Amino acid sequence: MEAKKEFVRIMNESELIALATSVHDFPNVRIVNFYYNEENNTIYFATFVGREKISEFWKNNNVAFTTIPVRHGEREHIKAKGNVRESEKTIADLEEIFTTKMRGFKEVIEKCREKLKVYEIKFNEVKLTLDSIHYEKISF
Repeated sequence: MEAKKEFVRIMNESELIALATSVHDFPNVRIVNFYYNEENNTIYFATFVGREKISEFWKNNNVAFTTIPVRHGEREHIKAKGNVRESEKTIADLEEIFTTKMRGFKEVIEKCREKLKVYEIKFNEVKLTLDSIHYEKISF
């Protein structure tokens, strides 16, 4: 198995991650669209200003995420822990990438452009699971 190649494939095929935060030992998970940039090993996602997750990021920027399997009945996914922060990139910087990867996101951007902020997750290691037999850690 070429783990890094499989990792990139899954990140490119997946549209959604389950993003977990924790504040004062109370976890919270939500589903977010994302784009993975292989060059800088960063996940980018947009969220509406004023959402609860943003205040959680400020209180504790340690997060965990897992991709959501794209094929029914398949277990392949990526999971990792990392740090989240507001990105220097704007929705305009990533608009073409977001709208190409995420079905229906063009309309969201067109209607809500001024209310969207971009955040990014940096991580150093992931756990790749292809099935119950094939899994591997990948470090960056």
